[in-house]
Amino acid sequence: MSTSGYFTYNMRTVVHSGADSIIKVPSLFRGLGGKRVLLVSDEGLEKAGLVNRVKDVFTLNNGPDMQLVGVYAKVTPDAGSESINDLVAYARSVAADSILALGGGLSLIHISEPTRLLSIS
Repeated sequence: MSTSGYFTYNMRTVVHSGADSIIKVPSLFRGLGGKRVLLVSDEGLEKAGLVNRVKDVFTLNNGPDMQLVGVYAKVTPDAGSESINDLVAYARSVAADSILALGGGLSLIHISEPTRLLSIS
């Protein structure tokens, strides 16, 4: 450990912001090697129209190398293992290779990460 107080912190984060920046999402997945994207969200954002907005962006950018293969908008607060199992089964059924989590909060994060890990096993 350094006694000088010097340290380095590096977190690979890129922020895309601005009007209509959502149009870049498919190309960002493409750049990471994603071809079959599963959109994961909750009913509130679906009712607010945000899920459809993302779906529209993917519809405009669909092709043999990029497609939105499904939407799972059943994430609930305090999602448990049953929810994770349901999402994993759905991800496998659509052969998703990427997950786009739309929304915020720990529930979405807690359900998306294990799904990614379990879907590829």
